[in-house]
Amino acid sequence: MSATGLKDGKRKLAAIMFTDIVRYSALSHTNEALALELLEEHRAIARRIFAEFRGKEIKTIGDAFLVTFESALDAVECATHLQVAHRERNRGVASTRAMKLRIGIHLGDVVASEGDVYGDGVNIAARLQYLAKPGAICVSGSVFYQIESKVKCPVSQLGTRKLKNISKAIAVYALQIDCESETLRSGNGFKPFRVLKRSSILRWSAAVFLAFVAAGLGWYFVENGRIQSRPETAIRETLRVAVLPFESISLTHDDEYLSEGMTEELISNLSRLRQLRVLARASVVQYKSASKSADQIGKELKVSALIQGSVRKMGDLLRITVQFVDVASQEARWSREYNGRVDDIFELQSKIADEIVAHFRGRSLASALVEGPGRDSFVPDAEAYNEFLKGRYYLNRRTEESLFQGIGELKKSIQRESRFAPAYAALANAAGLQSYYGLLRPREAMKQVSKYAEKSLSMDPQSVDALVSLAEAEAYYHFNAKKAEELFQRAIEMNPMHPIAHSWYAEFLASRGRFAEAITEINQALALDPLSLIIKTAAANVNYFASRFEDSIAHGRTAMEMDPSFMLPYFWLGMARVQTSKFGEGVRLLEKASRLSGETPMMKAALAYGYAKAGKLEEAEKILRELSEMSARRYVSAYYLASVYVALGRKEKAMLFLNKAFEERSSHISLVKVDPVFKALRGDSDFDLFVRKLPF
Repeated sequence: MSATGLKDGKRKLAAIMFTDIVRYSALSHTNEALALELLEEHRAIARRIFAEFRGKEIKTIGDAFLVTFESALDAVECATHLQVAHRERNRGVASTRAMKLRIGIHLGDVVASEGDVYGDGVNIAARLQYLAKPGAICVSGSVFYQIESKVKCPVSQLGTRKLKNISKAIAVYALQIDCESETLRSGNGFKPFRVLKRSSILRWSAAVFLAFVAAGLGWYFVENGRIQSRPETAIRETLRVAVLPFESISLTHDDEYLSEGMTEELISNLSRLRQLRVLARASVVQYKSASKSADQIGKELKVSALIQGSVRKMGDLLRITVQFVDVASQEARWSREYNGRVDDIFELQSKIADEIVAHFRGRSLASALVEGPGRDSFVPDAEAYNEFLKGRYYLNRRTEESLFQGIGELKKSIQRESRFAPAYAALANAAGLQSYYGLLRPREAMKQVSKYAEKSLSMDPQSVDALVSLAEAEAYYHFNAKKAEELFQRAIEMNPMHPIAHSWYAEFLASRGRFAEAITEINQALALDPLSLIIKTAAANVNYFASRFEDSIAHGRTAMEMDPSFMLPYFWLGMARVQTSKFGEGVRLLEKASRLSGETPMMKAALAYGYAKAGKLEEAEKILRELSEMSARRYVSAYYLASVYVALGRKEKAMLFLNKAFEERSSHISLVKVDPVFKALRGDSDFDLFVRKLPF
């Protein structure tokens, strides 16, 4: 009999719970002592509550618990008490010591083996935990059906989800713990379960847009002097508004209801506001697909403002945009884009509602029109936002000079607005890029990634950009592939239409040799943002490491045609051409990449590699000497030097520098198992031993 209470090899139906401390991994990297202290406190609380509800602790995995229960009800009640206990604990501590949990529960078969349990049920519970928001619980349909009439906390139906490595889609529900612990213990005062049905999608979507539009209209009133300084002051003037038909993008005839229904429901809901005079649908339907300007439409309809938007559907993904246009100036006073899944419309609504007041002025109006409080509003001033946009632009050029320019702009942005979370996330991104391109020593770069990403997440826990930067640090510096994948998947769950999240995840998968998955992810990124130079070159990157050189060349050529001054397409084209023995063309492309980069160490080393493969040994040796001299005054990754030595046939030197690359934690060492550059060493006993010893 094992610790699970089962004989090895025996199956049993069990409620399986996974728990996880939010952002624990990041804390352990910045303050290990505090992280360990909090972990011990968490374990003490959790184990006491597990015992109360007859939970069997199977194992801990870092900060996570795997626990089984005899019934779904026991598991959910245990999870609820666990969340409330941590909430009560957090009230008495500093924010830096607060702990939030995510919990996933599934009811299914498990198989015991040597004190552990296995099976799809365990994997499903783990995936559900990733879907849960901080402080919440995600359960599968099999759990929900067991507890629906027995537990009285609010629940949202998140739709049917396809979970990674699970063959069948799973119905998912989110249980939100928004009650006091006294209420929990007494069993009184809970709201009953309220599951939103698909038939309500359009009405709920429009209600959320109503909230969103209210915030924007509030901004309009403030800007035009129509609201007095006191928040409770009533609005004395009405505003004539037209809601134009939402544009359908990539929608089939069967999906047209999404855009048409959105327009109709939005008109209906806005019409209930006494502050607005909203034109009826019959007045605006003629403008569907019209090419008239805002000024023309405004004059014809005699309105002061237009609300317009679009609905795009790709598979089960939705992208919805909304703009509020001032007719007089013909300017978009605000514009916002939201992404989610068709089945996750409720989660998308929640996200939109949470962000309304934070992104737009006019909170007094929004508060009057939107049921329930928003979170604290924060809008950066125009200059800080402009500096942020400039910073992102320069980062995307990927040269040494442009990266430093981008960092400079982003630092100006946070100096001007210290609460501007996206700028901190962009700085984390920049530090990771500096490490990848060999412009900053990995140790220093990863300190900056952690610092800036954590700062961003402390202000915006939903920052996908910050999460993927942390994922890259886990993958390429800490060599924690499991945690990296969790973070990438968390980011994509938060925003499944974030192209960079898919792109970086694809590159990570390629580095692990999981090429089929990598190609799927990069194709998803391309579908979401087909005109992005960065994603086009990432597609060349992923296909190169998968040894799909012709596909890599095709993506590289397209990117080069899009912007002939962009360095990266020449690099990937050149490397792919060298691998296909087109040495002359490959060298010419790598020469161009080196020039456009400002002759960074990475690009110079790639050129030396090309020269060596083309038989131009003197040129290759000359660059090696230059890189050696350069390393006395700046960081030059040992990985680059190893690549040149392998092309020159100097195996001992190549192995020496590969070992140095591992010691310095070069961002590229994680690629060594799949990098075509080192194909010549595969099968060599020293190289194979080196690879076997790598912790990934």
